[in-house]
Amino acid sequence: MKVWGWILVVFGGLSAVGAFVVAVEGGESNFGGITFVVLGLYLLHLSKQKQKQQKDQKKWDNES
Repeated sequence: MKVWGWILVVFGGLSAVGAFVVAVEGGESNFGGITFVVLGLYLLHLSKQKQKQQKDQKKWDNES
């Protein structure tokens, strides 16, 4: 999940920057790349939560 999160953040960011450049030049652009940035950040958040949960579970198991 972590790798896909970073991939989506990078490609979504590049897409959003490209759309911004087109919009500044007066063309019609689509800011759909922002959707991929948000999805990528969500996947990174889930990955971080999962790591924390596993760490807490390991800590709980060692205390028993």
